Amino acid sequence: VYRATQLSTGRRVAMKMLLTNAAADEKAFKYFRREIQVLKDLLTPDGQGHPGIVAFYDLFDVDGVYQLVMEYVDGKNALEWSRQYQPLPVSTVVQIGRQLLAALAYAHAKGYVHRDVKPSNLLVMGPVHRPRVKLSDFGLAKSFADGNLFASMTRQGEVGGSTGFLSPDHIREFRNVKEPADIYSAGATLYFLLTNEYPYFGFNPRQANSYELILEAPPIPLRAFRPDAPEELERILMKALQKQPRARWKSVQAMGDALQALSPMLHP
Repeated sequence: VYRATQLSTGRRVAMKMLLTNAAADEKAFKYFRREIQVLKDLLTPDGQGHPGIVAFYDLFDVDGVYQLVMEYVDGKNALEWSRQYQPLPVSTVVQIGRQLLAALAYAHAKGYVHRDVKPSNLLVMGPVHRPRVKLSDFGLAKSFADGNLFASMTRQGEVGGSTGFLSPDHIREFRNVKEPADIYSAGATLYFLLTNEYPYFGFNPRQANSYELILEAPPIPLRAFRPDAPEELERILMKALQKQPRARWKSVQAMGDALQALSPMLHP
């Protein structure tokens, strides 16, 4: 990814491309093509996108090398950004959550599940008490409106995404995950930003039992790590982390509304 200036407009942009020595990796190339298609599909007919999603600007094919021109975000991913402010204020994480869920609601309304929501895919700008968030990296996104779209991309039994933030449904059947998988991953992301811990006792994403814990272990209540968090916030996140998709929030909008209702009770 390169930072560049678009000469016709003077605006800063990010240019993303696959290096020629990486072209042999067909899976990486397919993910890149998928991201290009998804970002284009997320635009409105007049070329506008959602303010909480990194915007697509243009695409060039230079001697067979795709160059994706997208919005330049002058910030850090949430994992790096949060390290400056440990522990993050509860009100800050609630603001991040509301913006993330609004971006996911837009993507879901357009027919896409992100499938890789995690702190490192959230770009955060601004001061700690007024963060602004952009959701990035749609390389694993999948259309649930068209069951055959990208079907060849994910073989049976293959699990995509990052282990610490995967839903049980990701593990059971990654190809067919729907909106509830993003709800779970959003809940796990907010939990991690608040606690710097995964929701399960003894969880290590590199250990062999990590999938087993996600599928079977109960999540540790949020307030075990953050006693300063309201009980209602714990309830919101625990509902997002339910094992069965139907037991979670009915939509990212519903979860976002619950965070919105909580906001007046929080003080920066």
